[in-house]
Amino acid sequence: MRTTLNQLAARGVLEFSDGYRTRKDELAQTGFRIVRAGDLHSGRAHFDGPDFVSPTMTKGIGRKAVQTGDVALTTKGTVGRAALVGDVPEPAVYSPQICYFRVLDEGVLNSQFLLGWFRSEGFWSQASYLMSATDMAPYLSLKDIGNLGIDLPDLATQTAIADVLGALDDKIAANERVVTALDSLVRAMVERTSQGETIRVGDVARLVSSKSNGGGAVVPYLGLEHLPRRRLWVQDSGLSSEVTSQKSMFAKGDLLFGKLRPYFHKVVVAQHAGVCSTDILVLRAIDEELRGWMWAALSSDDVVAAVTASSTGTRMPRASWGELAEVQVPWPGRLEAARISRKIESLNARYRRAVRARGHF
Repeated sequence: MRTTLNQLAARGVLEFSDGYRTRKDELAQTGFRIVRAGDLHSGRAHFDGPDFVSPTMTKGIGRKAVQTGDVALTTKGTVGRAALVGDVPEPAVYSPQICYFRVLDEGVLNSQFLLGWFRSEGFWSQASYLMSATDMAPYLSLKDIGNLGIDLPDLATQTAIADVLGALDDKIAANERVVTALDSLVRAMVERTSQGETIRVGDVARLVSSKSNGGGAVVPYLGLEHLPRRRLWVQDSGLSSEVTSQKSMFAKGDLLFGKLRPYFHKVVVAQHAGVCSTDILVLRAIDEELRGWMWAALSSDDVVAAVTASSTGTRMPRASWGELAEVQVPWPGRLEAARISRKIESLNARYRRAVRARGHF
């Protein structure tokens, strides 16, 4: 049976709304953690972002607070990143780029089934048409979302479909644990070399400044919203055709360093050639044999902290290549750095095998 999300809401089956519009003077060091688009990945919502809404705004947040069982969907910029919210470890609120969908009657609608629908052709065939009807950045309005039609089978069928989708998400979660372990191994390799000499970042990496103004073949696009925090490997991407602004070009094996609000710690290895936001620095190893070591050294906590300390701007600080190039990183000597580099390259290959199992890249 086909119905619209508005009709489900009118029947008391579903509640949905957009996120909380935080004013600058409401930002705080504690309170309600803000869940942003970049916090939705691998089908789950993650609670590790740096921004909070003041706890004095509890009344204003109301039902926009994150709840276990919500289905969250990005609706502005990067549209269509969906996640099912598991346990909520602390008070949190959705950013305006996210809409939440809260099932009120589980006898009619299964939350896991709803998550699967947001990933399905049934959703995208409608959403793509609505997004193409505007010349602005991709977005779905709350009004448009409410009018989307969903084919809703009986609850038993929904549950069967949800069980299959849940098993797939469990596999994704297992791969996520593999990626986390690989990332920890890379960091440990660099930390073991931190007691010796140092070298400038600018002596091991160079800035790539090639730009694209659109046109040509459609290639993968990476914006800051695609880059995970404190994770060397990216697991999501968009398409260059979705972004009309100028973009930076990168090659497979380049390091992408988020320069806007660098304390977000968005530093990843490019697994393919493509284009990215100009808020991302594209860095390439000067010595190809030291590429893996360069990835690890420049993505370390110490480097990100040093760049953050020297970045300019109050509300939206930006790092520059000139500042990053002067940061000192551990230098174990070329032979040892090359040995470490080969190990990190092998870990990167293992990561690629894991994501290919999920159908990425």
